[in-house]
Amino acid sequence: MPVIRAVTPPREWAGIKLVSSVSVPVQTAKPGLPVGLTSVDPPSEARTNSELVAKMRDVGERLGRIAREISAKRGQGAPVPQLAGRNEAASAARDLPPSSDTNDTLASEIEIARAFVARVKDKAIHVGITEQGLILPQPIYWRGNRLTLRGLSDPSVQAELFQMEQRQAAFKQHIHPILGEVATAKMLVKGNAAIIDALPEKEREGARPWSTTGLWSNLLRRVIEEGEERSRRDLRRWKSARDKADGSQFALAARAAKQVGKWPLDLDADDWRALREAADRHHANLAAQQARAHAQGIV
Repeated sequence: MPVIRAVTPPREWAGIKLVSSVSVPVQTAKPGLPVGLTSVDPPSEARTNSELVAKMRDVGERLGRIAREISAKRGQGAPVPQLAGRNEAASAARDLPPSSDTNDTLASEIEIARAFVARVKDKAIHVGITEQGLILPQPIYWRGNRLTLRGLSDPSVQAELFQMEQRQAAFKQHIHPILGEVATAKMLVKGNAAIIDALPEKEREGARPWSTTGLWSNLLRRVIEEGEERSRRDLRRWKSARDKADGSQFALAARAAKQVGKWPLDLDADDWRALREAADRHHANLAAQQARAHAQGIV
């Protein structure tokens, strides 16, 4: 047996950490095929910064907590606050002085709006009031006249639009009950011209310009709704009186038949026949009363 002696490493190696052994997998060669071997270095020891790990863990926990709070508020329908950085950026942007191009553009938009209201302030222009309280022309007037919200929001423009809205409101209040009396479903089928012709002569000239605007459509829609509701109400009154059989059903039938004739409703054949018979009886009773009065020299 050979003698094995221990060898002491040199003094300069004292600070070097020696790797005792490295296991390298070697592919077993098959007969007749050469195998190329590549040396593999030992993996280096991973180093971590404990302070950085702790800081990242805290940040992750904070973000997770914020996300859970926002999710809970959204689920309850509560408003979600915006990030402070975004609000500060928006505030800073508002505080910046406007550029000369922005000022020129705004002045041009205001001049265009002023020219528009000066040209149409005495005409039939449909305007409306927004939820914010602004009085604005309807959208159909905007594109062709190059109107913008900023220009129309100018105080002098709003003052003119306010006067236009007041004249519009006065016309609506005046013409609405007249339309309710003369308009019928048959007239709607014939068009606006038939409705205008049915108005009293002194009302036609003032109503004709408005009949080409959206205001007129809104008025007719309201008249239709009110007319149909009046038909339903008169029918309910007639049916209630018919069930009581107190004699008032005949006059109510005549009134309901006249109203349903103007604004028809879906009635089954039996109800319609009963309504017509009761209305005819009422008219016959009136004719008989007038004949008696005439015979007695009262009429």
